[in-house]
Amino acid sequence: MDNKTDYRNNNSLKTDLRLLLECLKFQMKSPDLQKQSLLTIHSICEKREDTVDILRELGGVTFIQNLSKSSVVHEDVKEAALFTLGTVAEANVYCKNSLCRKETFVQLACLLMKEDTPLTQKRVSVYFLSVLIANNTCVQQSFFDSGALDTLALALIRQASAADQSVLSYQLSVTISKTLSACITDNRPLASGLVSYDLVPHLFSVLTSPHLESEDSLSVLLTLCHCTEASEENQFQLVECGGLPLIITLLTEDSNEEVRKAATFILQTCKQASKHQFFKPPLTTKQMSSSSPEQGLQGQADISVEERVLSPVRCVGKTTYFLPVCFLFLGCVLSFDEVTSRTFSSLQSACRHSCDMHKVLQEATERFRERNKRKSFSCEEVAYLLRGVETYGSSWNSILWSYPFKPGRSNVSLAKKYSLLRNRKVKDSVCE
Repeated sequence: MDNKTDYRNNNSLKTDLRLLLECLKFQMKSPDLQKQSLLTIHSICEKREDTVDILRELGGVTFIQNLSKSSVVHEDVKEAALFTLGTVAEANVYCKNSLCRKETFVQLACLLMKEDTPLTQKRVSVYFLSVLIANNTCVQQSFFDSGALDTLALALIRQASAADQSVLSYQLSVTISKTLSACITDNRPLASGLVSYDLVPHLFSVLTSPHLESEDSLSVLLTLCHCTEASEENQFQLVECGGLPLIITLLTEDSNEEVRKAATFILQTCKQASKHQFFKPPLTTKQMSSSSPEQGLQGQADISVEERVLSPVRCVGKTTYFLPVCFLFLGCVLSFDEVTSRTFSSLQSACRHSCDMHKVLQEATERFRERNKRKSFSCEEVAYLLRGVETYGSSWNSILWSYPFKPGRSNVSLAKKYSLLRNRKVKDSVCE
């Protein structure tokens, strides 16, 4: 009985899918009908591996892929076709493997590179790419071999350069960043291979864009995580472009827990690089004054090429000495790894040349130590509170949302204030 029921269901699904495919083939002049047919196929095949097998047997996957590459169909139809391909690839591993081909990667990379491609279509392309590539080392390598990864890196550089001036460039930068993140996830060789493009400073420029939205910062930070984890040169680029203070600010002030986790991971990797690669004992004032800047640099012959980037440091005697950039982060009494919450304040007061990282942490600490100023309830707020209790009873959240209280009020503060008012009223009645 169950076999007969399954057989009838399969026949019914096959008939529905065949009719939808015929609608796609014979309604080329009606993009709305084609788009609706594709969305219907998406809803039928979503998370159903057996249904995708039926669609593949009918030639539907190949036809939809050809539809996404066609130059004569409407852009909305292309977008729906890419979205449907992502759905069937996510639901069926065999179908996913059949779509992981060089021409597919080149097509998607070209879509992301074209400036006239609609933003929604680029976002769907990112979704499709992430389904095909994420957590699959072999497919990631195939994507790299096709040259599409290099194309994406160049596209990110071009768009990120204008992210602070153009909202569209900012949005495209975030979209491409998500794609890169999917391409290099769990693949350190590919991530380290992107060092030559100097992507870290461009990702940092996206984070400093005035158009940055909170939900976009996480995707950019995840891409930074992959880059800094894979290469110490990427870590040095982040330090050199002044990215650590911003990362620390995100760690201390952002309300999104995932953003804080990503910021913590980046700081941890950069701290390890500072400890193993960049750490050298800081020069004392006596050592710097007894040798010329050139002699001081000759003594650091074992420092790598990246560490030889010079930056002026002005000492107490107002003499400018040129030191490696890494010394800017080692000017404190103790290295960052040795500073604890108990020794931090005393070290900050004793150190005349604190590094940027410690200065940002000190400012954040001072903000957290400041006590909130007590703000008394105004007459209007007391009236709102009494009126709210008459209307909503002890539902403090409803009262808080229904009346224009001052910023900073909470349901707890309302409850405490009402308790004080009631106690005062009881005392007044007893005195009378």
